[in-house]
Amino acid sequence: MKLASNLISTLFVVLVSNPSRLFVSNVAAHGAMETPQELARRAEHINQARASLEKCAEKIHTRERIEQRLRRRNALVDQFVEMKKRDGVEISLNPELRKRDLSSKVDLKSLFPANPACVLAPELTIGPYYASNQLIRNDMREDIDGVELLLALEIIDVNTCKVVPNVMIDFWHCSNLGQYSAFAAEGTTGETFNRGLQATGSDGIATMTTIFPGWYSGRATHVHIAAHINGTISSDGDFYSGGISPHIGQLFFPESTLKEIQSNSHYAANNNTRTPNTEDNIYAQGNVSGLNPEMAIQYITEGDINAGIVATIVIGIDTSKNYSLTMSGGSGNGGPGDGTVPGDANDTSSATASTTATSTTGGTVAAIANIFTLQGLGISSILSVVLGLYLFNM
Repeated sequence: MKLASNLISTLFVVLVSNPSRLFVSNVAAHGAMETPQELARRAEHINQARASLEKCAEKIHTRERIEQRLRRRNALVDQFVEMKKRDGVEISLNPELRKRDLSSKVDLKSLFPANPACVLAPELTIGPYYASNQLIRNDMREDIDGVELLLALEIIDVNTCKVVPNVMIDFWHCSNLGQYSAFAAEGTTGETFNRGLQATGSDGIATMTTIFPGWYSGRATHVHIAAHINGTISSDGDFYSGGISPHIGQLFFPESTLKEIQSNSHYAANNNTRTPNTEDNIYAQGNVSGLNPEMAIQYITEGDINAGIVATIVIGIDTSKNYSLTMSGGSGNGGPGDGTVPGDANDTSSATASTTATSTTGGTVAAIANIFTLQGLGISSILSVVLGLYLFNM
């Protein structure tokens, strides 16, 4: 009762200062409506994530952790340069990427941005383009045209602030033309481009080579990820099954890079309207309350985007949570084997625990109000959330 009352008061202030919010509907990613329970859970997660970041900030910035990131980023770039050399392409390496240790005056902001680190708020809905049972591989480009993109993610446990090894990261995104593989509606049934999995090493870092994603109407350019733990790798090393999925999220890019990609020749045939970050609901929710969903970008050759991009970020996950049920609600219809989502969809105990709004603090009210302001919710949706919170706290 108290939470609902406080929320009504907070929302009154929001609506008075933003009356246009009365006439905007709450449509989430890909047009899916968010329920009051989902909005409350998202706000609660944001509030908890901010507190977790404050607790972990000092440990994230130790010399040892920074040098680990530097080594893995450099190894990833070196492998890419060697691969291009075998293809007869010489890369003029960006001087920033030649720095090998902290004595070289490395720009720390370029190494897995972590001030604050990115703790992505889970979407709570996986979106319609998740396809399960994809290949474990370190390169998911296939024959898709585009600027080459090297992704490096450091995964930390927000409960311990330690890196998490053996996390299987599920990556997927659209092509340069805005299409997803594996979907009949996209004309890509049976195709697997821009989908793949890679595990974190002992340093908590997972890497993937792909192409910079294109865009489609209604969404800012993004990469989907999901984290799986405690599962099993097949005997041939190609597939992953079982375990739980403690994280679902999306990664974004700086607007300056997106503008340059939009004018790049590899993306000239993409006639979709590009949505800026500031107009994307999921970006706004991930960027609220000090969280940061943007990856740090460096060009492999200084001033030449066509030579490739390396993108890095630190991501916090809560290994006690399980979003496997959420992921099994996605619409993936066919990678190789057409398997099930990693994680036991029949185990509802941790999934239920992870999707229960437990806090009645003012921080949750503030977080929900921020989401309303950034996402733009209609009055009926706002009243539904108040009712939902009232029922939660009866």
